[in-house]
Amino acid sequence: MKKRGEITVFLSLSIVCILSLLMGLLESARTVGAGLYLNMAVNSAMSSLMSRYNRNLWDTYRLLFLEYESEAAVLEAFDDYLDFYLEQENLYPMKKRESRIKRITTMTEEGGRPLEEEIGSYVKYRMPEIAADMAGLLENSRFAEQAGNFRELMQVCHESGKEVRELEKVRRRLEKSLKTMGTIKSDAESAAESRRKRKLKKKCRALLEEIENFSDLTEQYSLLTERISKIREDMEKKEARPEETASFFNTELSAVRDMEQAAKEELKKYLEKEDILAESRSCLESVMELLRGESEDEGEEKGSKQDEEDGEMDWEYVQECLEDTVIPEAAVLSKEDKESAALLDRLENIFLGDLLELVVPDDTKISEKKISASQTVGDCEGELPKESVTDKILTGEYCLLFFDSFLGECESRGSIPDQPLEYELEYLLCGKNSDRENLSVLVERLVAVRGAMNLFYLLYSQPKREQVRSLAIALSAGNVPAELILSFFILSLWAFGEAVCDVRGILAGGRVPFFKEDSTWKLGLDGLLSLNFLEPEKKEQQKGVSYMDYLRILLLLENGTVRNARMMSVIQMNVRKKQGDFAVKDCAIQVELETEVIQRHVFFRRDSYEKTIEAGWSY
Repeated sequence: MKKRGEITVFLSLSIVCILSLLMGLLESARTVGAGLYLNMAVNSAMSSLMSRYNRNLWDTYRLLFLEYESEAAVLEAFDDYLDFYLEQENLYPMKKRESRIKRITTMTEEGGRPLEEEIGSYVKYRMPEIAADMAGLLENSRFAEQAGNFRELMQVCHESGKEVRELEKVRRRLEKSLKTMGTIKSDAESAAESRRKRKLKKKCRALLEEIENFSDLTEQYSLLTERISKIREDMEKKEARPEETASFFNTELSAVRDMEQAAKEELKKYLEKEDILAESRSCLESVMELLRGESEDEGEEKGSKQDEEDGEMDWEYVQECLEDTVIPEAAVLSKEDKESAALLDRLENIFLGDLLELVVPDDTKISEKKISASQTVGDCEGELPKESVTDKILTGEYCLLFFDSFLGECESRGSIPDQPLEYELEYLLCGKNSDRENLSVLVERLVAVRGAMNLFYLLYSQPKREQVRSLAIALSAGNVPAELILSFFILSLWAFGEAVCDVRGILAGGRVPFFKEDSTWKLGLDGLLSLNFLEPEKKEQQKGVSYMDYLRILLLLENGTVRNARMMSVIQMNVRKKQGDFAVKDCAIQVELETEVIQRHVFFRRDSYEKTIEAGWSY
């Protein structure tokens, strides 16, 4: 029988095709699996890398950041984790060619935005605990921001009132100088009539000195007038006022304008009088020249023989010179309430002094800890993008949870032995290098806010404005513009005095109503002038806004970039108590890199191919 091989050839050819197809499908599946394996390996390596977050930072502040020495160190750690997967014996043979860092996002970038993101991630889990503390925060913050308008008005009232008071003081001195010169001239004429040369010489010298004093006072009056003009110019340059303060601001501006005009008119009169006195000075100098050549014996005895000998000179000429000496007449001013004026001076000096000593409870010892500029982080890299209100609130609440303040330690962070600053929240708001300075600046800000809110109450309290007007009339010497300006000035001092009482109560752990009413107003005008507000209260109010509430408000209004930089400074200083080389600039929240891998085929004749894979991870 003849044998044939068609079937064998057919099957041989078929099985080659079938095996090629199967191997192709298998290699395709293996290639896909290799890609998935590589993705898993890279992601696992990134997870392992990011698990090396700084434990001290987490334990102290509940912040997840990867601290690294350099980019090379990050790549080395990543490669170590990745090599574990690439070295395994499996169907996915591959080896790493190169890894590169694409980007590392650190804590200090974008004005501290990474820090805020971490804070937000943590604080949202504490919301049930802190929600009650945040009640009314936004509303009070809006009013506190608007208080800036009243604070500006209070500053304008204080500045213009201070200059007007100085102007009125100089004006009284000028009129007193004219009156004194008139008296001295009369005495000089009397001495000339009785031909007493020694007394005449003494009076002429006194009159010349008083003329010089009048000239100096006129110059002071001119400078004060210029300063009032500058105040008026600054007020006119200010933008349109909010509705709440517009009417008061315009009233003050109108009074300043009137005061400026009246001062210029008075200055013109005083300059004219100065010219008259300049001519009188020449007459007196002629008399002094005549007297200068005569010897002066010690002592003076009325009616003595020496007096008669001293009288041997041209007395008619002397009398003519004295007659030509013209002293302008002094204006008649209303009587000044010197006692109230002195009290206002003392009150103003107190407010210009150290407010910290006025408001801190007597039994409280102020921390004297200091830091150096080298211990701080400095400025952040770039500016913080616009913060949402939610971000501001969450960041502020985090600050209250993890940073100490004047009233004590925070509740969420353990105590740190020998921490660099005791008043950390105050540092976040003020940025000074010592606890005392930070507390002092914060006290000034609190007094300014409370003063503005108190002025808001006083401006709308007609009975209290009438009390102030009566005092202003007694101090203004009949000058109507000065009366109005002094009224606002006294109101600003009154609001300031009440603010001192408020802040003292707040620092003692009490509360103060954000808006004052007749029932919650403490300080009377008599108490202000008698300085009774400097005495500590026996009982603090328990209704209203507390010290920590005011810190919440101020944190909400603080510039985010500045606040974050100061926050990082405190974090760095405190963590260094556990880890001496810690630095926030080396803390990363996100790492992005790419790695090139060479893979080998198993079922294809082609030996290898390259693949680049990117990976990123953030907390």
